[in-house]
Amino acid sequence: VGEYRRAKKIAIPSDVAEGKHSLQISLKDVQGNVLQTADQIFFVNRSFVPARAPAPIFRSESPAPVGCRQPSPSCLPGVDASDASCSGHGRCLDGFCECERDWFGEECYHNVLQETRFLPARDPSSYPCQASAFFSIGASELSQKIKQVQFPSECRDAFVLRIPLQGIGIMIQFLVSGITEALLSGRTLLLHEQDWPWMAHPDCGRASFHCYFLPLSNCSSFKGIEEVQAKHLTRGHIKRAGLSMEETGNVNTNIGILVPSNLLPPHHGSFWYRSHVLLYLLQLWPNREAQLRALKNRIGFGSKGRVIGVHIRRGDSCEASVGYRTPCQPVSSFVESIKEMIDRFGAAQVLVASDDEEAVRNVSSQLQVEVIHSEMDVSMLSSNWYVEDR
Repeated sequence: VGEYRRAKKIAIPSDVAEGKHSLQISLKDVQGNVLQTADQIFFVNRSFVPARAPAPIFRSESPAPVGCRQPSPSCLPGVDASDASCSGHGRCLDGFCECERDWFGEECYHNVLQETRFLPARDPSSYPCQASAFFSIGASELSQKIKQVQFPSECRDAFVLRIPLQGIGIMIQFLVSGITEALLSGRTLLLHEQDWPWMAHPDCGRASFHCYFLPLSNCSSFKGIEEVQAKHLTRGHIKRAGLSMEETGNVNTNIGILVPSNLLPPHHGSFWYRSHVLLYLLQLWPNREAQLRALKNRIGFGSKGRVIGVHIRRGDSCEASVGYRTPCQPVSSFVESIKEMIDRFGAAQVLVASDDEEAVRNVSSQLQVEVIHSEMDVSMLSSNWYVEDR
C-alpha cells in the first residue's frame, strides 16, 4: 500500500454549497476491504474573483521598461560626479542611483538596518521599474541554491533546527538563519514540529509550520539526525564573521543580519538576502491562499484603491520593554504616520491589524478614509504575558 502511487483526479460537483467541506477517500482491494483512508478539507466560496495566475516569486535580471523611470536628481546630465552623488552611498548608472548594500531611497540616503522609519519624499510607484529590476538581480540564483540543498536527489545529510518558542517574527528569523546554515554546510534543513505550537488549525489535526506553508524539503526526519539549537547557530555565524557579541548586540535583534559574502551578489546586502529567503520560505498552501482571498473579499480589501497596512501591537508590547522589544506606542503616533502616508502617497483604505479592539476604534474615529480589519476574535490575544510564556 505504501508504494501505491497511481494518481486519480476527483471531480467536485459544481452545485456543492458554499462553505467548508470534508472529503474522505478510501483505498479498497478487489473484495471491497478498506486498505487505507485519507481525509481532505476543501472550501467553496463564490464571493471572490478567481485569482490570476501567480507571478514567479523570484525574477531574474531584466532591464527596466523604457520611459518608466525618472532620473535621480544627482545623476542628471550636467551634475558633477562627486562624493555627493547618491548621498555618498551609491553610484550613478544610466541616470539613476545604484545604492550600496542595505542603502535605499531615490538618492541612497536611507540605511534600512539602522533606521526602521522610511517615508520617501516622492511616491515610490512613480519610479519603481529600475529599482525593482535591480533588487531582483541574483534572486533566481539564490532560489536555485536553496532548492538544491533542500530538495536533494538523495536525503543523506541533514540537521533538525530547534527554535525556542517566541514571537512569530523572531522564530521566522531564526528559520532564515537555519537556511543560511544549510547553504553554508550543504546539509538539508528540517524542522522539529513541536517547536511551532501556535501554528494550529482545525484542518491539520496538529500544530505545524507546514500546516500553513509549503514543505521546506522532500526529506523527512529520521533517527540519529543531529539537532542544532537556533541561538547557538546564530552565535556561530557571528563568530564566522570575526565579530563579538558586544559588536553585534542582542542575538534576537541581529538574527540573519550577518550574511556570508559568498551568498550575496554585488551591491546587495542582508536586507536583500533576508527578503528573498523569506519569500521562498513563506509560500502558503493553495487552500490557505483561498481562505486569505475570501477574507480579503469579505472585508473589502482593496475595493476602493490603494491600502495602507498598520500593525498596532498591545498586550505584552505595553509591558516594560526588555532589550530587543520595542516599547508600546500610543495610537496617536500611528495616526500621525498614517495621515502623513495618505498625504504623500494617497490611500482609500487603512487595514489595521491589532490585538486591541479599542485601538481599531480609535484609529477609525480619527481618519477620514475607510478603516478595515479582520473578522477574528482578538480577545484571546488580550494578555500582558509574553506570547512565548502563555
